[in-house]
Amino acid sequence: MIFRRFHIDGFGIWRDLTLDGLQPGLNVLVAPNEGGKTTLMSFARAVLYGFRQRNHPERYEPLHGGKHGGYLEIGEGDEAYRIVRTHDRSSPGALQITDDAGEALPEATLASLLGGTTRELYENVFSFGLSELQKIETMRSEEVAAHIYSAGMAATGTDPLGFRQRLEEQRREYFLPRGKKQHVTRIFDQIQALQRDIEPLQNLPEEHAKLLEQDAALRVRLESLDAELEARQLDRDAARRARSAWGDYEELLAAESSLEALGVPLESASDAEAADLLTEQETAILLEAGRVRSMLAAAPRLRELRAAADKHGADDDSAQSALNAHINDLGENWDVERILKTDAGLKQREAAREFSSELRDLESEIERIAVRAADAHEAFEIIVNRAEPISREAVLLTWVVAAALTFFSVLMPLPSRVIITSAVAAAGFIAGTVAYWLRYRGSHQLDDERFASADRETTLWAQHEIAESDLKEKQGEWKRW
Repeated sequence: MIFRRFHIDGFGIWRDLTLDGLQPGLNVLVAPNEGGKTTLMSFARAVLYGFRQRNHPERYEPLHGGKHGGYLEIGEGDEAYRIVRTHDRSSPGALQITDDAGEALPEATLASLLGGTTRELYENVFSFGLSELQKIETMRSEEVAAHIYSAGMAATGTDPLGFRQRLEEQRREYFLPRGKKQHVTRIFDQIQALQRDIEPLQNLPEEHAKLLEQDAALRVRLESLDAELEARQLDRDAARRARSAWGDYEELLAAESSLEALGVPLESASDAEAADLLTEQETAILLEAGRVRSMLAAAPRLRELRAAADKHGADDDSAQSALNAHINDLGENWDVERILKTDAGLKQREAAREFSSELRDLESEIERIAVRAADAHEAFEIIVNRAEPISREAVLLTWVVAAALTFFSVLMPLPSRVIITSAVAAAGFIAGTVAYWLRYRGSHQLDDERFASADRETTLWAQHEIAESDLKEKQGEWKRW
């Protein structure tokens, strides 16, 4: 941007001043002290950035008349512009920008011509006077320091201000101390959520190891019980055989007693003698006498074994019933073989626990809604059976009493008949009207309460049906899973 002409209508000591012939490069204006050089520089600042506020030492109100303000003609490349700043009711003044053809341009054109340079930067780097040079702290401004630094880096093509601005924008995109939508904040929230999810899962490996140990111990115990059960079943079979031979043993004892009565010693009797004296069946029993005696000696032990076998059999039946019940709970087409082949890993157990928890919650919700619906029905019955606050008979009685009093007041003496009759009639009419209005309002309030109670009960039963539908759907999901 190159200054080509100054024109001041009124600004400080200057009035109706025009400076022509300004050329690109260095232009030197020479004047004695207090000759108005600083005023010219302040005029350029005011046209570009607006007048200072009132009572400010650099506002430069016209001292010799003329309208406060003027214009600058500048060149930007091949284009020419006129920037006019005049006093109006606002503190900065009225701004008008025109092109070389005199057509008005939007005020945003000035910001484009200035390249985004702020007033502070312009006054400390591009248009400074002795006062700015005497204040070293003005050079410490972050924006001014950045522009001075960028001037030294111009050869590298680096724009520190632009780079820093882009860096700041990216930093704000990633993190702000109290931001909620930045990348770092969202990632941190996700990390915290994942940590909360991980905490209950950290104990699962230990629980899984313990369950595996329990499973191994139970399998060993099951094998031991199977072996013990097999042994006890053998003992029970032997006891049953001994019990079935008890009758034959009694016959054997009777036969021995008969032989002793006949004088036949059992130890010395030969096979031929036994064959002559005994039947074929009795002979077979006699041959088993030793075995029968040993079995009778073991009878107490056999009874104990049988009792134990019966107890274990009952336990086995109970365990089998419990197992069948659990298998039925799993659904159709389940048996022990399929259970043993099913993967029971951590993922499957977690899914089963989740299904179980959701099913229990739905059942509890159904029970809770049913209780609330029952309470609502009971409340509805109470409201339905509630009597109206004022009955129709009471209203009619009020009107009848009022009419009777009015009739009897007619019989009063003439001087006071009209007043008393009017008063009684008015009081009776008001009393009857009030009674009727109270009955009407009470009846409508009671109807409203009945409708509200019925609507609540209907809503609760509808929720109950929805909950039952959700339970059936969840049961279907469990069955399919």
